[in-house]
Amino acid sequence: MKNFIFLITCFFSLNIANAQWTYLNSGTFNTFLSVYFTDANTGYVVGSYGEIKKTTDGGINWASQNSGTSNTLESIFFTDANTGYVVNACDTILKTTNGGTNWTIQYSGTECCLSSVYFINTNIGYVVGTDTILKTTNGGIDWTAQYFGTGYDFPLVYFTDSNTGYVVYGDTIFKTTDGGIDWYGQILGTGIDLSSVYFPDVNIGYVGGGTGTISKTTDGGTNWTISQFTPPIYSVYFTDINTGYAVGGTSIIKTTNGGISWVTQDSLITNKLWSIHFPVADTGYAVGSSGIILKTTNGGGNWVEEKKKENSEIFKLYPNPANTEITIEIKDLQITNYELRIYNLSGQELLKPQTTNHKLNIDVSNLPSGIYFIKVVSGNGVSVGKFVKE
Repeated sequence: MKNFIFLITCFFSLNIANAQWTYLNSGTFNTFLSVYFTDANTGYVVGSYGEIKKTTDGGINWASQNSGTSNTLESIFFTDANTGYVVNACDTILKTTNGGTNWTIQYSGTECCLSSVYFINTNIGYVVGTDTILKTTNGGIDWTAQYFGTGYDFPLVYFTDSNTGYVVYGDTIFKTTDGGIDWYGQILGTGIDLSSVYFPDVNIGYVGGGTGTISKTTDGGTNWTISQFTPPIYSVYFTDINTGYAVGGTSIIKTTNGGISWVTQDSLITNKLWSIHFPVADTGYAVGSSGIILKTTNGGGNWVEEKKKENSEIFKLYPNPANTEITIEIKDLQITNYELRIYNLSGQELLKPQTTNHKLNIDVSNLPSGIYFIKVVSGNGVSVGKFVKE
């Protein structure tokens, strides 16, 4: 029940506050670790217990696909509308040639855990994992090992062209310029494990770290500049050389100036986010724990449009749970004009009490048992709370 409340809180908070990132009903509480869309409407999410889900209507509906495994699925990548690949936490590579209707197992030739898959074109692709870099030149029919044999655990792989690619390990970035024959490492010196790589062009690239680091290169990895953030960074995605997004922990951050500055977009999210993908410039999806899928159609908006405060700063609500009546107290006596709304889980407005008093008793006896939300809007900002009707 706790995870359910977190999910709904995230959905409600984002929708009523600014509707920049909206919650999509995935129909599961399994964690999603990777998301990939082949166009604005058709996409896939993968995660724990072999979960694969597909949407063809921009996330309104999600249909489960049979992966044939109960192992955690770590990464998904499509080379066209029908052909895609998934790797799992064991040694399995899955492939589909019909948009996920069927998934078949490919022989990886390794017993190592796999964590990321990336294809340059329909034939050439790479898979990385524990002490493993695999390459195929025939669409996954055969995979050959390219690795260092030193126990490295590579969480992600990214290629900018047929010869130039990057993998990360710890705080080291490895680069190849000959299609994976040779790899050269560069230590950033941050001591922070890297977990994401993205290059919007051949020279400009970003890597993200697990305890709040994004590093940028403008010369194809020769030099890197480092920026520190509070949230961890698990996934980075850029829609052009200036506009990019990163997720990690409970945050989505965005830059519009090539990483010079980043703005937090969703401080009210309570679920850990693992992956983000934008099929078109302003339409993007982020996925994470407890089956959460978020969507934006306006680039995530900008949360500075509304000033937000914690519930404890603006009002308090009691009793909670409630049977017949709840009491709202506005804590700041200087607030003389405010709006108050009560919503159900679907975001439907149920009550709109009219008052200018700082203490208001609200009759909720006619509401069915369940979870409800209160939104208070004043000159001091927007505050959102929830209560349980018994």
